[in-house]
Amino acid sequence: LESILNRGDKCAIIATDTSFPALHAAGISPDFVVSIDAQIYSYLHHLAINDEEPIYVFGLSVPRCITVKAKKRILIAGSHPFSRIVAEALGLLCFDSGRGNVTSAAIEVAKMIGIERIDTVGADFGYPSGKPYATGTYLYSLFAARSVRSSPLEAEMADIVFRDRNSRRELRDGEIVYIPRIMDRYRAMTQDLLRLELKKRREDTTRTKISWSSFLKHYLDRLEALPTITSSITNYIGKLDGEERAVLSTVLPSAMRYFADSPDPVSAIVSSKRRIIEICSHELRYGS
Repeated sequence: LESILNRGDKCAIIATDTSFPALHAAGISPDFVVSIDAQIYSYLHHLAINDEEPIYVFGLSVPRCITVKAKKRILIAGSHPFSRIVAEALGLLCFDSGRGNVTSAAIEVAKMIGIERIDTVGADFGYPSGKPYATGTYLYSLFAARSVRSSPLEAEMADIVFRDRNSRRELRDGEIVYIPRIMDRYRAMTQDLLRLELKKRREDTTRTKISWSSFLKHYLDRLEALPTITSSITNYIGKLDGEERAVLSTVLPSAMRYFADSPDPVSAIVSSKRRIIEICSHELRYGS
C-alpha cells in the first residue's frame, strides 16, 4: 500500500474490484476499477462506492445491480459469444476473458487506454501465510457474518487455501506462500499478457447506435429463425452461414449445462435455445 500511496500524480491506478474495498479503507482512490465476474458476490466489492468514485470498467456479464450503482462506467465485452455479438452491434471494446482472472483484465484495460509501463502490485498468484485475500477485502466480512463455532472464519479461509490438494509451498521473503496449480496458470498467462504488444483501442463511434431493446429484438428474431436440427450437429453447423453460426454459438455455453443432465447434444441445444428465447422475450416485455 505504501508504494501506491507514494506513486505521485503521474501514475494511474487501475484496481481490480476485489482490491477496491481494501484500497478505499487505506485512503487510496483508484482512477479505474475493473470488474468482470458474473457473480453476485461482486456486489460486495462495490459497497464502498462514494461521491468521489472512480471510472468503473464493467464486463457485460457483471450483474445489473452492480453496474447501476456507478455514475461513471465503461462497458467492455468478454469472450462469451453473446458478448461478442453485443460488442459487434454496439461498437464496444473487447477483452480476452479466457485468461480467467480480473488482474489480466485490468492489464488489458491499461493497454487499451495506451499505458506503456505497467507495474502490478499485490498480484501474489498464491496465498501468502495462508491468506486467500488481503485484509479488508470482501471475504473477511462475508465469512465473519456467517461463521459459527463449528465453522469459524479461519475454517472457511483454510478451505479456499487447501482446496487443491496438489498445491505447492514456496518461501518468499521468509513467508510461506501456498500456490495451487491454477495460480501457476494465472501467473503464466498474466506474464504473457504483459509481454504482449496491444494497440491502443477506442470504441467504434462511427457506427449507428441502436437501443438495447432494438438489438435484443433483432437477436431474438435471428435466434428463432435458426433452422431446425434434423441431422448430426456437424452436418447442421456445416450448412449454416456465418451469421447463423454466430447466433448458434451464443446458445452453446448454456447448452453444456443441459448436456450434463442429458448427454444428447441436439436436445441440449434445443433446450438451451428455448430457455434463451424465454429470457429474451421476458426482457423485451418487462425489462427497463
